[in-house]
Amino acid sequence: MSRNHLLRTDAQILWLTAPSGYGKTVLSAQLARHTPDVPIWIRVTRDAADPDALGDLMGQALRAAGYGTPELTAALHAERGLDALSRALLADLAAVPDDLILILDNAEHLSASSAGVLTAVLEQLPPWHRALVNATPDSHLSLVRLVASGQAHELDAEALRFNLQETQAFLANLGARERADAQALHQQTDGWPAALALATLRGRSEDSAAIVEHVLRRMTPDLQALVLRAAVEPLWDAQTPALVDLPPRPDWLREVTRAGLPVTQEGAATRPHALVADALDRILARDHTLYAAQHHAAARRAANTSNWYRALHHALTAQDYPYARHLVTTYLLRTWTRHSNWALLIQTLERFPREHLSPDLLAFLGLAYGETGQSALAREIFTTQTNAGQETPITFLGLMFSAARAQDLPTMKTMAERGLKRAWTPYERTQLLRGLATYHLYLSQLAQARAFAQQAVTVAQSAGDHSLVISARTVEFWCLKAETATISEGVTLGTALLHDALALGFVNKGLILAEDLICAMIDTGRLDETGPIVALAQPHTPKYAFVHHRFLKVLGDLALLRGDATGAVEAYECALRENYTLEDRTWVPTVACLYLAAIVAGRADSVDTQLDEVLATEPNSSMHRHWLANAQIARHLIRHESAAALALADEYRSRRPEGAPSMNWDYVIQDYLRIEAKRALKHDVAEDLRALLDDRIPLGTGTILRFVPPQLCGAAAEGIRLGIHRDAFAYMTQRATPDQAAAQVRVQTLGGWAVTVNGVPVKLPHLPVELLVYLSLYGPTTIEQLGEILAPTSRAARSRVHRAKADLHRLTGHALIDAGAVAQGGLYRIASAVDVQVDVLELFSATRAEDAYALLRGPFLPDAAEDSWVGDVRERVTRRVAHLYEVRAAEVSAAEPGRALMWYWHAARLTPWNVALWREIEQLGTPEDVVEARIALRDLASGETPTPAMRDWLS
Repeated sequence: MSRNHLLRTDAQILWLTAPSGYGKTVLSAQLARHTPDVPIWIRVTRDAADPDALGDLMGQALRAAGYGTPELTAALHAERGLDALSRALLADLAAVPDDLILILDNAEHLSASSAGVLTAVLEQLPPWHRALVNATPDSHLSLVRLVASGQAHELDAEALRFNLQETQAFLANLGARERADAQALHQQTDGWPAALALATLRGRSEDSAAIVEHVLRRMTPDLQALVLRAAVEPLWDAQTPALVDLPPRPDWLREVTRAGLPVTQEGAATRPHALVADALDRILARDHTLYAAQHHAAARRAANTSNWYRALHHALTAQDYPYARHLVTTYLLRTWTRHSNWALLIQTLERFPREHLSPDLLAFLGLAYGETGQSALAREIFTTQTNAGQETPITFLGLMFSAARAQDLPTMKTMAERGLKRAWTPYERTQLLRGLATYHLYLSQLAQARAFAQQAVTVAQSAGDHSLVISARTVEFWCLKAETATISEGVTLGTALLHDALALGFVNKGLILAEDLICAMIDTGRLDETGPIVALAQPHTPKYAFVHHRFLKVLGDLALLRGDATGAVEAYECALRENYTLEDRTWVPTVACLYLAAIVAGRADSVDTQLDEVLATEPNSSMHRHWLANAQIARHLIRHESAAALALADEYRSRRPEGAPSMNWDYVIQDYLRIEAKRALKHDVAEDLRALLDDRIPLGTGTILRFVPPQLCGAAAEGIRLGIHRDAFAYMTQRATPDQAAAQVRVQTLGGWAVTVNGVPVKLPHLPVELLVYLSLYGPTTIEQLGEILAPTSRAARSRVHRAKADLHRLTGHALIDAGAVAQGGLYRIASAVDVQVDVLELFSATRAEDAYALLRGPFLPDAAEDSWVGDVRERVTRRVAHLYEVRAAEVSAAEPGRALMWYWHAARLTPWNVALWREIEQLGTPEDVVEARIALRDLASGETPTPAMRDWLS
């Protein structure tokens, strides 16, 4: 494949410097074929360590092309030294009138003295001659001085790696491949030609091993043995031979590189390409005994450095299942369950043959299947265990959760009680007690629910497990939320639990809380206060599939309550698209809400069929039936079928369980729609309107009733006319009429960058995001200043800024940025009709360390250059957050020294140059903390910045 464009340079010398496998020799051969100069090909071998051997190689190449080398021959016979050798070579080259191009292949084999001779020759090469030299980066040859002077041009690995078009052309030469296939392989191999060849050559899976074996045959037998044994290690260095029980071999990495094995340098170590490592592993696997022994030993080495996942990989590869089970149960399982890492649990346990999973681990696999919506797989596992008499407390826990999702309350209670008889770990007992509390909560038996919730809290607290405590107290929060008199108390508890969960890193627990906390705030009429909760939770939800679809429904609810029916429809449809992939039916209420929003948006006809399908399949006993009934009643009313609407409302009113929470949204809406049906039938509704708010919070009820389409607000208008609950009905009917051109824009800048418009993710290039964020942070700015700041190296900076503004409009569908008239200074500014929320602004306004910790997911705009305006913001963010952490640590140091130590560590990781932080860690810390603090203080005293170790505060 031709790459001649890389060879176009005015420099006299072309220097190719890259690891093996980047096509240096191929590119050199292409130059030799196509150059108008006379090519002199010199393949350097390991024997060229002696300068005389190099001189002999060059002399042979010149003589083979028909040119004499009298001076060089004389110098070699006379043994006059290195300077004389280089002068003789230059003299013979100067005597050649033709234009030559010297091509030295594999120059990494040159010794330091040979490299010195070649450098001297190249520095004084006659101007009518040219040269191409290729070598690996670890060679003794360095032409940096020639590159700096312009005499040489360097092509490094970055320049030699394939771009996507070249990858596609390469694959086309091997045989037809899909374009998407090419893109995936390009990303997999990072444009490395040799790795691409390993992955694709003729489409045969054994070819990568065959090519690597070909490279291995260039090595000595003892080096081959070392490389194969080292395949189990991710990084190779001087200590690797000892790790794999072989004698020391100081230069083995240089020998590996010279043999042509595709590797990359990482500091003092070397990393084999993933495809090479895979091929070596498959070659090693041919010796089953050695293969198992090497992976077994690698598992122990990884475990000794607390690299549990790598240890587990090696243990499973060695088929050492007892040790693999030990790693999972001792080090990994607790983390997975505390953070709801169900997908990772499934991915890991599926690597075990089923027969080698203990009953507990098999039950956890079933539990994870259920939590990720794979109910059929969960049932298969639990049925197998039950039939074999191998039930564990986790089996019953999984069956309890499955019954809860299916709304089979009797089975839910039975499984929880059976599980508690066998449960002994705090996790098992707490979760099963939570299940019983939730069961009674479903039945509105609040006293029993509180009793079981308190038992769960006691078990969790006695175990000292913050994750379990938050889980157990979440049920307490639900109990408070279920009664009108205690909802406000529940909001207070829920808010505290949410902040604790996020501050301690239990994001999964926080997200479960956030959804119900927002609902409780709506119950109390605090709709306007839900924004900060959404801002805390929304960036995390995409990572947790089990809660993401529910949070999308919450966003739809908020949009509808604020009068944005179109935005609500979009959010509900997005939630349903994601949720239909799950096997449980938690998505059913979303269909009812979608129908109500569609009525407001004038799109009810488009949802009719979907509503009918759900009505036909949802069991009559389902708790979701009340939501579906509300959609049916609303449909009857807008079709002027008032009698049918009233009959349906009366039927479902009679179905409610005794003591049901009065602020249940579906009941509130249903009671109102019943009154609306009676009004349409000319009944007197005054007493019904007065009774509507019995044991209900007026402002909260008015907020919930915003779900009711405006077409059905006749009863509310009647209440206002009669002076009945005027404030509640007035709030219900005072809906915002959103400007369709306006947009609610949220920009994530910390730890990554993402933009949502009206709750819908929008993919934007980096420059438009920077433009939007910069104007949000710094206000109106001229296009000239924006060009200098956002595109400082571009010759068309103004055009790039203008194009970024146009991209924002085109890709979001909203005019997010105004370009003021000349009379206004020609300033670019955020459009007045747009509400742009940027997470870094929320962080700058945060006053609590917990809030800052939840928001700070990583560096500000991580893909932007450090030396741009972004670097200044990153420093401001770092200092601001570290200050909040330090203040919080000082506040709690007397009462909670352990928590203070945690905050001091958080601050030290951000500002490791702050001596005061290390002094506090030294005073409060464990012996391990004290050692690290003293090392840091010593580094600071010597003028170096410490690198704090990452600590697991969750264990």
